[in-house]
Amino acid sequence: MAKIPFALDPHGNEVHISEAEKSKPRGYYTCPDCEGPLQTRTGDTYQHYFAHYPGVLDERDCSLGTPDAIRKLTEEKRTTDRERTYDQHTITIGLRIQYGIVQLIGILPTLDWEDLGPETSPDDVLQNLSIKGTNIEGSFQPSNFHPNETETTITLAQDAKEYLLQVQTNDSPALEEIAGEWRAEGLKSGDVFVGDQTRAHRVSGQVKASPGDWVGIVMDEDPNDGRDEVDVYEVGDYYLVGFQYHDEQDLLTEYLGDEMVKRERFSADLVLPPRSTPNSEAPQAIMAGEEILVGITPAPETDPEFEIIPFPRDAGNVDQLEALGEGVPRFWGRSFPGSEALQVTVHRPNTNEHRLLQFEPAETVGYPHWRSEPRLTLTVKTKGETYKLNPLMGPTEATLPQMVDADGFVDNLDMTSPDNYRFDVFFKLDTSADHDTVRRRNITLTEVQPLIRDVLEEGCERLQFKLDSLPNLTISFESSSSVSNSVHTEMLPDKVVKQRIQEMDPLPDKAQWRLVRDIYTIPKGTSYTTLRYRARKQVGQILRVVREERQEDGEI
Repeated sequence: MAKIPFALDPHGNEVHISEAEKSKPRGYYTCPDCEGPLQTRTGDTYQHYFAHYPGVLDERDCSLGTPDAIRKLTEEKRTTDRERTYDQHTITIGLRIQYGIVQLIGILPTLDWEDLGPETSPDDVLQNLSIKGTNIEGSFQPSNFHPNETETTITLAQDAKEYLLQVQTNDSPALEEIAGEWRAEGLKSGDVFVGDQTRAHRVSGQVKASPGDWVGIVMDEDPNDGRDEVDVYEVGDYYLVGFQYHDEQDLLTEYLGDEMVKRERFSADLVLPPRSTPNSEAPQAIMAGEEILVGITPAPETDPEFEIIPFPRDAGNVDQLEALGEGVPRFWGRSFPGSEALQVTVHRPNTNEHRLLQFEPAETVGYPHWRSEPRLTLTVKTKGETYKLNPLMGPTEATLPQMVDADGFVDNLDMTSPDNYRFDVFFKLDTSADHDTVRRRNITLTEVQPLIRDVLEEGCERLQFKLDSLPNLTISFESSSSVSNSVHTEMLPDKVVKQRIQEMDPLPDKAQWRLVRDIYTIPKGTSYTTLRYRARKQVGQILRVVREERQEDGEI
C-alpha cells in the first residue's frame, strides 16, 4: 500500500500528514490525484501517512497507488514554485520599500555557468542578446544576465496591467533558458507580498508567513488603519498595507481570513556570513572561503527532517538534515567556493515550503566594524566585571548580583550584530514586582533599553533575549535572600509617607511598586506580601492628595 504524505482538505489546500487531525470524518481528506477519500494512519514505527480506504482503488484509477509513484511525488515537491515560474517564462513580481518609497520589481534568472563551454566567456555570449520591454522603467542591459549573479531585477511601471520583456538571441545554446518572451500580470487588488521589507515577492494561493516576515497586501481602497504596527502606501492605482508578521498577531487573518492563511512550519535564517540579513532571500555578497551557516527552526510541536536542495533542482545533490527533537534548531553550513553564484532552498520534505537562499561571489565586501567578532555577542559590564554571551560559541548564560544599578547596566549593555537586528525579549520579574512577566517582540536593543531600565528598577529575576533560530541569551539576577522579610511588616505613618512624597519633584504618575519600595526603603528583590497591598494603597491615596494640593497652589 502506498503511503501518501499529504492530502487535500475541503478547500483544496494541501495538508501534510503531520498536521492532519485523525478525528476528521471520512471524506474530509481526499487524494490529490484521484480525489478519493483518505484515512490517516500511524505505522508500527511511528510513521504517519495517508492511505486510501480499503476498496477505494477498486473503484477508480489513481497514479498514487504505488510506492514508486510516491517517490516521484516526493521528488516533484523538491521543485520550487519559483523554478516552475521561470520554466513558464513568467516574471516573478516583487517589491522593495526604502525610505518610505515603494518600488515594483521584476525578478528573472540569469545565465548558468553549466550552459557555457569551458573556454567560453559569458561577456562574449551576452553580446548576442537583444532586449526590448513593455512597461519596463529604466535601462536594462545584457550584462545583467551574467552568471555570477543569482538573478537579475528590472524596475516595473506601477500602474501597468501587464509586463513584457523580449529577449532575442542568435540561437546560441547557452542562451536557450533566458531567450524568448517573459510576461507577468500587473498589480491587482488582493495581491499579497511576503518576505523582507526591502525584498518581498508576490505569492499565490494560501499565504505562508514566518514570524519576522514582512507582509504587504494590495487593496482598492485606503483601509485607514491607524495602528502603529501598520503602514499604508500608495502603489499605482492601489493602496498597499504593510506590517511585520508575528504568531500572536491577528493582522494577517484580519485582512485575509483564516482560510487564506497557512502558518509556516519552520523558519530559516542566515547566521553567517555575519553581514547577512537573516530572513531575506535577496542575494548576499560573499567572498571565496567564507563560511555559510543557516539556522533552521521547526514549529514548536514538530520534529521534521529537512532538505537542502540546489536551485534549480537539477544543479546538484540533496543534503539531508535529520530530526533532532520538537522545535529544536538545526544548522547547515559550508564554505563558499567563490567561483560562481550559489542558490539553495531549505525544504520541508513532501510540502511546498521552501526558503530560497542566494549567494553571489565578490572580491571585496563591506564589512561592518565588528567583522572580527562572532556574529552575535551580547556584552554586559557591571561592578568591574565583563560578561560576553554568544549563542553559538558560548557561554549563553550569565548570573549577576541582584543589586545592579539600572542606569549603569543599560549604559554598559551592548550587542555586536547586524544593523537593525531584531529579536524578542522576555523579562521574569521578581515576586515584589507589579507583574510576573513582560514580553516585547521584534525589537532592537536600542528600542528595548528604556524598558530594561524600568524592569531592573521594578525588580527582575531573569532577562532573556530570544534570537531567531539560535539559542537564547539569558542574564539571571541573584535573589536577595540576605534581607529578612520581617524587617518591613509595619505600616509607616501617613505623615511620614506624605512628607517623603512631598520631597519628590516631579511627582510620580502612579503608585507603582518601585515608588512604594523607595518610600519604605525596601531593597530590590525582596518580597513583603504582608504589607505590599496595604502600603501601595496608602501610597496611592496620599500621592493623589499631594498632587491635588500642588494643583491648587498652581505648582503643576
